[in-house]
Amino acid sequence: MRNSVILPKNRITQGTIFCGVKSSYPTVGHCHGICITARCDTARDFKAPNLTFLPIIPMRCWLWEEALPKAILDQKKASIGALKKYLMRKYNTTTILESFGAEKAFDSVDQKDKEIKGHRLLFDEALAAEKAPPNEWKLISSSIVKKVEAEGNLLISGKIQDFHFIDSVEATYGIDEQEKNEGFVVSFRDIRALSRSSAQELKDGIDAEKLKNLIESDPSLNHLYADEEVIIYPTGELSSPYIEQLMQNFSLVFGRIGTQNVPPHYADNIQKLIRGVN
Repeated sequence: MRNSVILPKNRITQGTIFCGVKSSYPTVGHCHGICITARCDTARDFKAPNLTFLPIIPMRCWLWEEALPKAILDQKKASIGALKKYLMRKYNTTTILESFGAEKAFDSVDQKDKEIKGHRLLFDEALAAEKAPPNEWKLISSSIVKKVEAEGNLLISGKIQDFHFIDSVEATYGIDEQEKNEGFVVSFRDIRALSRSSAQELKDGIDAEKLKNLIESDPSLNHLYADEEVIIYPTGELSSPYIEQLMQNFSLVFGRIGTQNVPPHYADNIQKLIRGVN
């Protein structure tokens, strides 16, 4: 297994991974974060006014909180789309669907019709999945589970734009092979920042008491979490070339940070150039 995370050095830089980050998801209270501020801004005197970082959640959490809702929505859309076509072909109208919703529309058609029976089953499976308790995968139908698995494979292969897969959040200690784990996911759209002074405190660690004292004068620390068991500290650094890969993928999502929009007259000029209009 590739060792993409190395031991943390006595610094906070691009690629530093630290624990004790508040999670945006209800199924996990706290998670890790990864620094994305440019190395030139964190070197030596730490010139950057803030340290920008992204939360990292366990793969288990991402599958339930992100992949599952998408799979449910896709299955519902497919079922409703099939129902709409069925209603148009049978009755030349979709009024009942538009007026009373999918459940009533499914109830109104012939329940013995094999063509629509399968789509009703898929729709009901999607509704049941929405009500399932957290991480109760045994209550999720196989049709939806397959869609979730497909989303997971897309994530690992780097084909989901808003998220990025990494192997681990901790460096290996004295062993050649990294222990296998479920993997972790970086969320590109949940951008957070710590003040310069608080970022420098990460190196030495921040326990619950220290966090309570610091947070009174620095609201940016509200992004962090510590208690009797959780101390905020660096757990590793995402090594090269994996940190460069992460930043390249991040730049595809936010490729124009700090730049102005292209003036609209350039778009108008395209038509003039093609049509020969002066």
